[in-house]
Formats: sequence, C-alpha cells, structure tokens
Amino acid sequence: MKWQRGHRTPPRTANRPPAGPLASTMMAAVPLLVAAAVLCARAAAAAAAASITLSDDTLKATFGGDPTMPSDFGLLVDLTHAKGGASVVDRAAAHTVWSASFVGSGAVGAATISSATASCAGREATPGGSSTAQTFRWLDCAVTKFGAGAVVNVTVDVALADGLLGYTIAFDGHGTVSLWDYALSVTGVVPTANAVKTTAARQLLGFYDDASAVYFAAHDPAHVVKTCATTTAPVAPPPAPPRPPGSYSWVEHNNSQCTGRCLPTDSSGPEGGHCDRMPGCGHDAKLPFCEPEPMKARCLNVSGCDCFNTNGYLYSGTGTAPFKEYPLQAFAIKGPPAPPPTPQPPAASKPGDMSCTILSLNATLPLHHYKAAFPVVVGIIPGGDWWDIASMYRAWVLPNSEWTKFGRLDSDTRKKTMPEWLENITLWANNNWGGDPLKPNYGGDPAYVQNEMLKLNTKLDLPSHGGHLALHWYEWDTRESKAKAESRLYI
Repeated sequence: MKWQRGHRTPPRTANRPPAGPLASTMMAAVPLLVAAAVLCARAAAAAAAASITLSDDTLKATFGGDPTMPSDFGLLVDLTHAKGGASVVDRAAAHTVWSASFVGSGAVGAATISSATASCAGREATPGGSSTAQTFRWLDCAVTKFGAGAVVNVTVDVALADGLLGYTIAFDGHGTVSLWDYALSVTGVVPTANAVKTTAARQLLGFYDDASAVYFAAHDPAHVVKTCATTTAPVAPPPAPPRPPGSYSWVEHNNSQCTGRCLPTDSSGPEGGHCDRMPGCGHDAKLPFCEPEPMKARCLNVSGCDCFNTNGYLYSGTGTAPFKEYPLQAFAIKGPPAPPPTPQPPAASKPGDMSCTILSLNATLPLHHYKAAFPVVVGIIPGGDWWDIASMYRAWVLPNSEWTKFGRLDSDTRKKTMPEWLENITLWANNNWGGDPLKPNYGGDPAYVQNEMLKLNTKLDLPSHGGHLALHWYEWDTRESKAKAESRLYI
C-alpha cells in the first residue's frame, strides 16, 4: 500500500470505536464517550489529511489528502491512466462517495445521509493487504430523523483490478431503521463534453472528450440497479440584463396563447419539454394556478421573458407557442423587448458526476447487515469515445450477467433455459402504474395485483385457448413513494 505523507491509520485503542458493528454500544460511560469523541476527531482529521494511492499497470487512483476539506474522506481526488495524461477528476468539485436513504418503524417519510453530510462518530481507512485494495469506514453515523439510537456503520471496500476501480458498499445497524436505497458516486469528472447514458441498460455511464473516456458502470449480474445517472455541476445563470427604459403594460390573452417559446431550464415543461417555471404553483407542480401579479414580477426579472401563463411557465417573444393543453390565462409585456437570454457555458466546462442508485433488497426489514452483491466500477480509456465505453461494458456483461451469459435467444443453451409459455403469450397486461384516477391507488400491492390478473385471466379464458397472460408488474415493492411507505411497511 502506498501511503503518502507517511500517514497510516492510527492503531486501535481501548477507547477508540472499533470497525465492527455499532461501536456506540461499547461506550456507555460518559468519560469514555468524551475520550472516544476526542480520539475519533483526531483520527478523522488525520485520515482527512492522509493521501492514499492505489495503482496497477493501468490505473492510478488517489483518495483524500486535503486537510481543508474534512468531507473528502474516501473521496477519489485523482484518477490517471498509467500511460500518462492528466487526472480526470476535478477535486474542487468532488463532494460525495456514497449516500443512503432510510425509513424507520412507525415514522413518516425517509431520511437521507451521505459521506459529505453524515454526522459520524469516527472514520477509518484500513489497507486491504495490497497496493490495490483499501477499506473506508464511517462509524456510528446518525440518522437523526428517527431518534438518538438510529445509527449505522457504512463500509466501502475499494479494489483495483485490470484497470478498473471497484466500489462495494455495506451497511450495519441494530434494527432501528431499514435501508431503502443507496448510491455510490464518482464526482467532479472533467471530460464532460459528451455523456453516455444508456436508458435501456440503466447501469452504464460515461463521459468522453478528445483526450480520454471515463467508464462508469454497475457490474450488476442480476440487473437490479434502479438507475445510473450522469449530471453536471450546476452553473448559476448570470443575472438578467436590465430592461431598456420605458413604461410597461400587460396584455391579457386567453387559452395560454403566449406567442413565444418556453424558456429552457431543468423543470418539466409543456409537451414533454423543459421550461422555466414559477416554483410553488401551477398544474405542473400539481398545485393551484399562479397568481398573475407575482408572475409579472418574476417575468420582469428573468432574462428573455416577456410572456407567461397562470400555469407558471415563462416564455420568450419569438418562436412558436408550444403550450396547448390547458385553457389558461396568459399575459404578455407591452413595451420595450426583453434582452435575449444569456448563453450558458458549454458542457465541457462543467465537471460531471456519475452515480448509481440501487434499491435495497428486503428494504422493508430492519437493518442489521447489508452488503451490496456487486461493485460499481470506474476506469479510463485513453483516446476513447462512446464506442469504447460500450465495448468495455460488453466485455463484462456478456459472460457475467444473468440475462446475457446464456447467449443469444436463438442459441441452444438459451432455448433450454426458457420456459415454453414464454413463446406463447397472448396478452401483456399492465397494473395501475402511476395511479388509478378512480382511486384508491393500490400501486403494485401483490395481493391486489394477483387478484386483478386472475380475474382478467378468467374473463379471457386464456388457459382453454392455449395462451398465457403476462404482466408488466410496476411498483412491485408495494410502495409508490417514500412518503407513503409507512402504510405498507410495518403492519
């Protein structure tokens, strides 16, 4: 193990929380608590100041090393290919290694903690026995929403093999909370000129530019990943230029007929687009329509806006009107035209984040020990592009994933693994996805879905016809949102 600056994890003492499950149970006495807090604080500061490097013939990865950034513990701050080139990580933008959401028995809602925000009693870095392995631990991290006793230990094992850095996460608790989902992230990746997002596979991401490609994927053989996503660090838009001097008046229109185009932003917009919208009101937010006067003030202060509707959407004065769904009031400025929207910096100037979110198996059960069944990996391809990123994933997925390792659908091996009914399906059905307008919304409740499908099967009399009914089972976990979880969890 290469340890920069001569730092090593301090030896364990009697008063120092162990790396095992829930050290808090071993420190009941007040003097020991005080001593342990001091020692943990010192250990955390030492760990944050240390720089830990893993390397093989293909990749070099360095973690931590900046004492001014206490949240950088376990952060990847340098990722460089052995053939040379600059690091693909912008350490100034890095902030999160992991995040996790928890629910508690009888409590409302969920609580999320992360490596950057968690209040933990201690942190440890332990070498894994070679220069290519490392273990990071966050000890007794408080999930404060569920009381003083709700604490978890989080362990991230990092291993470098064949030029790929793999992260495997584990959680330990004493049953006070249940793990709902978790995410592993690599943040602040520099080559963000082009992003690879595979909606169908869900577990493969990447960035590439002229110099290199960054590969990021969940090596998930069972294909249970909820989603992997790329983001770019938000860049605050410049303030709107002042409008030219002059008097303004407002012209009211019916049926939302703004003559311009929707001003783009990250909010969901009309007809599936993106639109700048007044927060806290409007149909898109499933809230009452916006009051005209606040909308007028907002329109005057947003670059390029000279028309809005009471659904909260802002428009510019050129182009075609995209919003036709709802007959709403609209108001346009009558007076000097608004300055055009200010162009945003190109994507290549923004460090990007890559993360995979995974739903916890047995998420409704009290957390005692949970370890991810597969790693999330990151690597560099010098001079690579989207094809190389996809090829690297293909090389792993074909022999390893449960949905590809048996070969093509027309292969003899695959035919032996497929049930006969799969090739004789008469009808595919969907269940109550997104809510039933007639209420109640049963979501994917197993008993309800089974009963409805059996009734449909009987109505169609499929068995006597020799056919089969198949189901796309949405919301199979019985919970359509975290906010509604409690009614289904602890019964």
